[in-house]
Amino acid sequence: MTKEQIIELLSRSEVFCRAENKTINRIAEESTVVFSRGQIVSDCKDYFGKIGVILSGTIVAEEKNSCGKVVLNTLKEGSIIGVTSLFNKESECVSRVVSKTKSEILFIAEERMTDYLLGDKDLNISYITFLTEKIRFLNRKITTFTTPTTESALVKYLSNQKEDELIIVAAKLYCHHPGNMRIFDGLADRMQHTEKR
Repeated sequence: MTKEQIIELLSRSEVFCRAENKTINRIAEESTVVFSRGQIVSDCKDYFGKIGVILSGTIVAEEKNSCGKVVLNTLKEGSIIGVTSLFNKESECVSRVVSKTKSEILFIAEERMTDYLLGDKDLNISYITFLTEKIRFLNRKITTFTTPTTESALVKYLSNQKEDELIIVAAKLYCHHPGNMRIFDGLADRMQHTEKR
């Protein structure tokens, strides 16, 4: 990817969209790493203590549990990874990050990110806004997982999804277990009730 393409992508990124042009120009010169399909990004020496901007490809954040792997999030071009590895003393990754396709990621070390944040107040605002949104996202997930019944947890989860994602989930549920479609009965009413609160 050319420097001009990186600058354009950074200017659309959640974290860097408000940054000054000189800051974005400097960030665009940071090192990039190419990952092959299936490669574990979080095992890379360039991962920990750095924030990453996905320049191309698809990345998934996943967690292993007793049921196998659970995909926590699917990230694409312009998305940010490694936020939890900055400004903390832990040396362990919160989740496993895997390249689903050939991907290229631009990495910014903590000390460089600190310099950028100290030198650009608008970048500070967008970084804090980004972190606030991540906290809200996690709070919604916690609420979903602590809901008393499986059916009400599913309803809460589905009510937080985009319409096209709901159609995919419904189709998968129907294909595997046509009886599960009763969960969608009244979902619209419950979603409207939730929105009114």
